[in-house]
Amino acid sequence: MDKIMMNFMRLFQKRVGFLFVFSASLILLLLSCSKKKDESNPSVSCYVNSPSSKGTCESGGTLTASTKTPLLVVRIQYENACFRSDETTWAKKFFGTSEGQMNGYWNETTYGKYQFAPVTESSACANDGIINVNMARTHPNIQKEPLGCYAAEAITAADSYIDFSTYDTDSNGNLSTSELQVIFLVAGGESSGGYNIPGGVWGMNPSMYCDADGDGEVRFEAGESHMTLDNVSLLGSTSQGQNEYSQFGETDGSSPEWSWDAPIGTMSHELGHAFFQLPDLYDTTYKTSGIGYFGLMGSGSSGMKSWNECGLQDPPEIWGKPCLGATPVHLSAWSKEKLDVCTPQTVSSGTDNYTLATNATTCGIYKISTSTTGEYFLIENRGPAGYDRGFIGLLLDNDTNTMAAENFKGGLAIWHIDNSSNCDYSNACDNSTPNIVDLEEANDADLDNKSSRGRTTHLFYSGNNATFDNSSTPNSKLTSGSSSGISVTNISAPGDNMTFTISK
Repeated sequence: MDKIMMNFMRLFQKRVGFLFVFSASLILLLLSCSKKKDESNPSVSCYVNSPSSKGTCESGGTLTASTKTPLLVVRIQYENACFRSDETTWAKKFFGTSEGQMNGYWNETTYGKYQFAPVTESSACANDGIINVNMARTHPNIQKEPLGCYAAEAITAADSYIDFSTYDTDSNGNLSTSELQVIFLVAGGESSGGYNIPGGVWGMNPSMYCDADGDGEVRFEAGESHMTLDNVSLLGSTSQGQNEYSQFGETDGSSPEWSWDAPIGTMSHELGHAFFQLPDLYDTTYKTSGIGYFGLMGSGSSGMKSWNECGLQDPPEIWGKPCLGATPVHLSAWSKEKLDVCTPQTVSSGTDNYTLATNATTCGIYKISTSTTGEYFLIENRGPAGYDRGFIGLLLDNDTNTMAAENFKGGLAIWHIDNSSNCDYSNACDNSTPNIVDLEEANDADLDNKSSRGRTTHLFYSGNNATFDNSSTPNSKLTSGSSSGISVTNISAPGDNMTFTISK
């Protein structure tokens, strides 16, 4: 019973997707679906075996990363909620390596270490990693809740097309996070944008939790706390050695006439939890902005280069921005260090000059240790290159207080890290003072008071703030308030390569 209560509490502490994008379109969803009934299940109004639903069955692309983790995408449609786009569209979005496709993002932000490989399956477009399932019911419209029993139904329906036992590489009877990732992509709205017609699902990374027998209890047994298929257990909590799952709505939008396929931002953020086990770096109590837009695990999952990069034209006069998440920004320096995809270069004592290339193309992080165990500073160069071009549609220009757009030139991000406590399980890295991961805002320190999620002037550069030391604002003092003896001075103008001086 203690294990069940632990799983219950862990479920409700799970990190929900932070990408506050817009809503789905019922009209476009219905128009995108065929009028024909599913011949294998006449009660379902969407016909997923037609060429228009399959697409051209093209592969996602050639994977080059050193680690390729198997990923299964189960697309779910309901009697009143049909798929908006065909299977090939999503195969490319999840497994493709081009810009705006998830494997392209992970390959860049992990410097060639991680990508996701499509599983072997015999569904409509065989071996593209995607299995389509029809549910003979209306959309459950669970919104902020996990799929739970609906996930159990869907994975069971998908089982006839895949042998899950082939992914149990260590033969222990459980599928772990590194052996198989599972995503449920549900026709209808992505609820994090507030649009739930004909029903919505909120992007998140939960574990299985299903009161299958309706007795008011969820027991640690197959069908309730996990699934057992092909003699292996999956979708249960990572604390039980299993892989959990991720869930998303298929469509973002702002009105029935104005919608688009959900971009990769929220999906990448949730895989940051599900596979990489990274904690959120936004304030999960929503009292502050946490690290703001300066990392995928903060609000940077919303990154975009322009309002129309997802193919929209003539935007209506609506609040907010379409295409949020089409170009999620890079992981923060701390997240990259934690994943061991970019080992920081340790700064020696004394005074020396340093150069940092833009981190979108080159692994470059400097680490300045202090006299306090677990407390240090990280420095990286964040500029409008690669996926960090997503800053263009997010950061505010200080002079106009509007979107920086092409005025964004970049600068040094200086991070104050205090690992005196562990936030991996609590998911409260940036909920208190001091934050475990704190961006030292070069000017206009408004992340802490939630007046913005990021400005161009939060980065250090000549012409803004080019000095970070014991007496500057912000300063290099330790969490205790004592001097760290660290200074970063002579910071250059923004550029592909930035120079500066460190004294320690």
